[in-house]
Amino acid sequence: MMLDTITRYDERLPAERLFGWHVLLQTNTGFTFFSALNSNLAAVLRAKVDGSPACGITNLNPASGLVNSSVVIRGTNFSGTTTVSFNGVNATFTLNSGNQITATTPTGATTGPISVIAAGGLATSTNNFTVTAPIVTTSPTLKIGLVANNVVLSWPTNASTFTLQQNADLAVTNWTTFSGSISTVGTNQTATISNLVGRLYFRLIAPAP
Repeated sequence: MMLDTITRYDERLPAERLFGWHVLLQTNTGFTFFSALNSNLAAVLRAKVDGSPACGITNLNPASGLVNSSVVIRGTNFSGTTTVSFNGVNATFTLNSGNQITATTPTGATTGPISVIAAGGLATSTNNFTVTAPIVTTSPTLKIGLVANNVVLSWPTNASTFTLQQNADLAVTNWTTFSGSISTVGTNQTATISNLVGRLYFRLIAPAP
């Protein structure tokens, strides 16, 4: 009830009145004003400076990248930036100017918007930043299983530069690119062969250097 009462007031209240509500909240609940709030809202209020113009994000360059890669965030009114996050995961950053931030894609980040908390409040990118998986440079594992009467092949999605080939007799000259459909399921690419008759061998081959 006390928290509801606080939320009905805003910055137009005299400072001493707000301080009184703060003391009552902490005395009766054990929470301070900020600890009683959602952590994201608390971060915005801590950074907010009255009279500062609202910040905004206009461009992400690049729009995708690996964990630990650098991203240049361009926009407006970034002065006083305290937090940069990738889909909710906080990142290290450098404030280059009032209109530019260079951030490092943090471990644990997933595809989603980038947010900046500055003196002017919270800004969130309109477009998502895509977190990409590292390309496999070592030989990936090709798994082969039997599901009912179907042969199912699977290998890591990030081995996208490797090509699935098939061969009926293992002759060196008889390897051909798999002609069936390949789909993505979670973190794997899969190929299904129905009603296989006879022998057929498969391999993943790396691109030519």
